Amino acid sequence: MSNDILGRDWASPFRQIYWLLLSILASSLIFFLVSWGLGYSSSISWDVIAQGEALPFTLDSFEIGPFKLPLLVDTYLLTERFNGTALKLHTFPAYIFVALMSVLFVVLNSFITTLKRFWYIVAMGLVIVFLVSFQLEQLRLFGLYNKIGVIISFILYIPLSYFFHAIKPNILFKWRIVGFGVATVLFAVIIHFFSEVKSPFLYLATYGYAAPVLLTMLFILLVGAEILSGFVFLLTRSISVPKKNNNTFHFLMISGIYLANLFLVFLYDVNYLGWKLDFISPFILLIVSTGVGFFMYAYKEELYKNIYSYYPTGAILYASLATISFFTIGYHIFTANDPIVEVIKTFIYYSHLGYGLLFLVYVLANFLNPFGRGLQVYKVLYKPHNMPYFTYRFAGSIAVLALFLLTNYDTPMFATFSSYYNGIGDLHAINNEDKIAEAYYINGNIYSYDSHRSSYALASLALRNNDEKAAAHYYAKAIQKQSSEQAYINLSNAFIDKNQPFEAIFTLQDGLVDYPNSDRIKNNLGLLYYKVAEIDSAFIMMSDAQKAYATSSTAGVNMLNFVAKGNYSYNLDSLINLYADRDYFSSKGNIKVLYNLNNEYDETIDIQVDSTLNLLTAYHLYNSEINKVFGSDSIRTDHLLSLANRWENGYWNEMLVFGAAIGHYYNGNVIESFRLINNLANNNYQKAGYYYNVMGLLAMDQKAPRLAVDYFGKADYSAYEDGKRNIAIALSEAQLLDEAIPAWQEIILSGNPTTRYMAEQMLSFYNDTLANTDTKKYWNWKYEVAKNNFIKNELVREELTSSVYKNQLGLDLIDYHLNNGNYKEATEEFALIENVDETHLQRYYWLSMQIADINNDINQLRQNIDKISSGRSNTNQLAYYQMRVADLSGDTLTANNFITQFRNKNSFFEAGVVGLSNYYQKYNRPFEAYEVLVNAILVNKYSPRLLKAYILQCARMDFDSYAIYELERIRELIPGEDYQLLMEEYQELLVATRAEFEGY
Repeated sequence: MSNDILGRDWASPFRQIYWLLLSILASSLIFFLVSWGLGYSSSISWDVIAQGEALPFTLDSFEIGPFKLPLLVDTYLLTERFNGTALKLHTFPAYIFVALMSVLFVVLNSFITTLKRFWYIVAMGLVIVFLVSFQLEQLRLFGLYNKIGVIISFILYIPLSYFFHAIKPNILFKWRIVGFGVATVLFAVIIHFFSEVKSPFLYLATYGYAAPVLLTMLFILLVGAEILSGFVFLLTRSISVPKKNNNTFHFLMISGIYLANLFLVFLYDVNYLGWKLDFISPFILLIVSTGVGFFMYAYKEELYKNIYSYYPTGAILYASLATISFFTIGYHIFTANDPIVEVIKTFIYYSHLGYGLLFLVYVLANFLNPFGRGLQVYKVLYKPHNMPYFTYRFAGSIAVLALFLLTNYDTPMFATFSSYYNGIGDLHAINNEDKIAEAYYINGNIYSYDSHRSSYALASLALRNNDEKAAAHYYAKAIQKQSSEQAYINLSNAFIDKNQPFEAIFTLQDGLVDYPNSDRIKNNLGLLYYKVAEIDSAFIMMSDAQKAYATSSTAGVNMLNFVAKGNYSYNLDSLINLYADRDYFSSKGNIKVLYNLNNEYDETIDIQVDSTLNLLTAYHLYNSEINKVFGSDSIRTDHLLSLANRWENGYWNEMLVFGAAIGHYYNGNVIESFRLINNLANNNYQKAGYYYNVMGLLAMDQKAPRLAVDYFGKADYSAYEDGKRNIAIALSEAQLLDEAIPAWQEIILSGNPTTRYMAEQMLSFYNDTLANTDTKKYWNWKYEVAKNNFIKNELVREELTSSVYKNQLGLDLIDYHLNNGNYKEATEEFALIENVDETHLQRYYWLSMQIADINNDINQLRQNIDKISSGRSNTNQLAYYQMRVADLSGDTLTANNFITQFRNKNSFFEAGVVGLSNYYQKYNRPFEAYEVLVNAILVNKYSPRLLKAYILQCARMDFDSYAIYELERIRELIPGEDYQLLMEEYQELLVATRAEFEGY
């Protein structure tokens, strides 16, 4: 007998075969340990679901009269919650499983041929049972459903085995290996090429379920008492002096504690105890008992020497069974097939308890005296004198059976069937045969009603078929006994999708009881707490989740979300350092949101996104481009529109187009901004009111209140909340008293408290004829007095004591005259302005530039260009005045270069539109002069200045029919005397034009 468990002193080729088997066993053990460590995560991992929500914020505020009107746009916040993936169906371990079984089958068949005749016949009977158990008829070889596969296997293996056993018994062992190996390869080729099913080797792994499971159970029984034999070895490995050793006491004490703990596990299983001993892992018991069995198996040779010897047959048989067992258990853990795993766990406990009790009796019955004499009992442990080893084995088997009978013995049997059906369901699911797979999973669910695996698989199929109700039902079943974090979270998410937040909370709270350290559950629970306004609890949960590596980045995203939506005071840089993972894409998105909310520019480099957008990249791109409003960089409008026009980005089209529209506005291309927003309003009925309101605000910002009235009216018609208030403000700014006062009076009767206060303030400006402060006098004049009333203007100017209000009144009058094309009056009014305060200085410079432009004063233009605070929003205006300087200097090439920068960009920059038209007319390009004006009045249709210029240009080109329509419109926009002067000028120009044409 050799007890070298590594076979180092064995002859070749047995040593090589044994070492190969040990290597395979080590790999199987590693696979088992990895699968055990991964748990459900090997087949059910995690997805992170990012969700966006629009958060309105004030992008800009426009000072309109005494009010500040906010331009509210959306910025998009992200939240992230976890979701368990659908069940992953693994094929690679199944193929490895088939290959492993094939290798072991070849090796063991080769050894079977060396047995004595009787035991050879017995072993071959087992081989036949083994081959039949794989249900080879399921492969449909040659398209047949009969036993042709079994017949082929018999033909390949049985004659060959008999040949090696009886005809050529002296043939070298390596040739036996080669023979059975060739037969196995040939059988694999036949299966591969002639099977009529998809993935035939998966069929072998699936329908060959019984044989490896039974062999695993057999091996568990084989090693059931090995831990106690290990105790014997440890206590008696050295000779001790009689009467000075306590080996018997130590053995009874250690064995008693060990068996008592196993008995407590049994009592828990029969519901006699309400608490479970989790520190005794059945898999640790199996690993330890397998290791002890390796060492002690050589000492059992006396028991089986008449069948085979330890070297090499016994050792190789033991290694093979251990390999099959660990890979089988690892495979079922890896595929999350929990019913059979639970059966195996119970079987390990019960076999160790049943055989352990009887082995204790066996040892005491046979070796009590040697124990007391301090002898090395382990050497004779399997040479009993009183109680035969077979008796112990037989009684131990009865004890194990009794333990199962004392519990619900049918439960493990049904669980075994459940796992079998789960495997077949997986096979058909892998082959995309969902209906068949569902039927087998339902069978698995029936046989094991609390099976996590069957329920989770059915939930995965239900979601794949968009049946959310069925998915929720199966997730609820999946958490009844062998739960998982994923099942709890997915059930909670199902409740969220049905807008049942409290049911979702209760589910996660239950999950946190089962998995108190689950940071993913805490993350999702924190989101739900915030949703139901349990703010403190939300922050506590999310803070805990952020401390864990796996959930830190996701929880940080959600913490940024909480802060962004809450009314909290914070330092932006400190907040980002505290919660944000700057390498995590979602964090970058929420960082942009925080910068937007604080109206601060984020100077980090733009992230390049793919042409096909997703939720994260679309929101990040939009937030980033909107953020540029607060900086000096140009918004990439062309980039936004090019992405918006790709069909695969259709879901993000509206958001991207609006971002481009805002970008165009702040880049100075106001015409394009209005066009894009108008298209959005026309194409999006539900948000039309919002878009019309935005256009109204932008028109107010461009000093076009009459046009704003139209847009605000459309917004109000579309039931936009602030439509009526904004109409009233625009009517007041346009000095349409007959409409403005009733509008404010209606708001007092029906508006909310804020708008009612605004209405009261505005009506006081109209009604307070005895205003006693500069503020009231100024606002009364602004909204009630006609700006062409020279006498009233001078009276109010004299009454004002503050130079600030005097200057503001004067600048308003200059604006009024310029907007109406009354350049002489504007120049005269400008001469009255003096000692301009800092508040109005930039406005003064801009008006000064217009006066210098009218008077062709190149020096004044140059001086004011240097004084103007340049920025992205006034690049068009500066380009125009630089064009004028170049033109007045005679540098037409430079002038034309500047023209390309502002032409057709802003119809509300009336000085530039009219000036450019005059420039083209000066150089005898009348059609271009006309086109500039036509494009402008299509957008800024209520501008008297543009309409006057257009009407006079029509006169120069004899477009009388076009001019007549605009003459009718302008009559309503300017005072009667101004209209008469315009008609006279128009008629003189028209007569001169016609005379010139006749002369030509």
